[in-house]
Amino acid sequence: MQSEARYRNIFETATDPLFTLDTHGSVTSSNDATCLLFDVPREEMLGRPVDRWVDEADRASVVSAFADASRGTGH
Repeated sequence: MQSEARYRNIFETATDPLFTLDTHGSVTSSNDATCLLFDVPREEMLGRPVDRWVDEADRASVVSAFADASRGTGH
């Protein structure tokens, strides 16, 4: 329980954007820095695909990298 609280504290107070995704690429958690970066309230991010906030020019490579990571074949 203490390690979970420590992780949550680090995650929430980090100045770098941090977020987690489910196996479908949807945001399951995000810290304040992520919300500030994308100028989106946390409630709007949660449950939505991360590629929504990726620049269109980079979207195909991000989706491909996520698919590779999901299969365990990422680089």
